Amino acid sequence: FGEACADDIVYEDRYQTDPILGKSSVTQHMCSKVAARNGKGEFRLDRITDGKKACGFAWTYTCEGEEGLRGTTFVELND
Repeated sequence: FGEACADDIVYEDRYQTDPILGKSSVTQHMCSKVAARNGKGEFRLDRITDGKKACGFAWTYTCEGEEGLRGTTFVELND
């Protein structure tokens, strides 16, 4: 994920008090989230939109056949 981000990315996470700024910080944040969930369930993409400058997707976190946390993610590209 981090490799696809701009150097000046602003990553807003509802569960963080402040936005996460910069490619390195965002990559570290995402890697820590993956490590915390390793072996504890799966991430399922439910819907994906498309667009030239922005898109969104809906997802569900599943564990042992049970559905858990659901969310949506919006991604906007630079010019």
